[in-house]
Amino acid sequence: TSLLTVHPTVFFVLLRHSSDYSRDIKWGYVANQIVWLAHEFNESFLYRIVNLCPYPGLYCEGPLCRGVLPSGLLLVPLFIAIPSVIVTFLFIALRMYHYISSHSENAIKISIRMQVIIILSVFIILSSNLIVHLYSGMLSRGNMELTQKPELSWLKHRAGSLLLFGSPGHNLYFTN
Repeated sequence: TSLLTVHPTVFFVLLRHSSDYSRDIKWGYVANQIVWLAHEFNESFLYRIVNLCPYPGLYCEGPLCRGVLPSGLLLVPLFIAIPSVIVTFLFIALRMYHYISSHSENAIKISIRMQVIIILSVFIILSSNLIVHLYSGMLSRGNMELTQKPELSWLKHRAGSLLLFGSPGHNLYFTN
């Protein structure tokens, strides 16, 4: 619903009524809204993911989950979109802090070079989640046995993808 209501309103306000914003903050907000729009489109249309509590797994029934992508790469676009949302918001926050602190005597000054280093560092750290997922977030070897259980068996007959990473309380690759 926010794809058709909230985001177009924000774009209208940003493009028509934001003459008081500095150029970098204005376009930072525009980039942030574009990334949010893409992320919400992924979540609500392309994926439509449902958490399968208490199982460590997901059921995905959007168009991308119906055999378009292999199950190992199914969540990669989401792991790319989430750091992008955070980094664009961090850009806005750092630029606003830069403008505010430039008029203050006691504030810690963060140079543009340091802002770039902070943003790139955060993006790299968040993106490393993708690498860890691809390496260790593989599907459980006992998927066939788990899908025979009555609470999951009905999902086999639907068109989506069932991504299970272990049995309840025993996540295969992320255990303590």
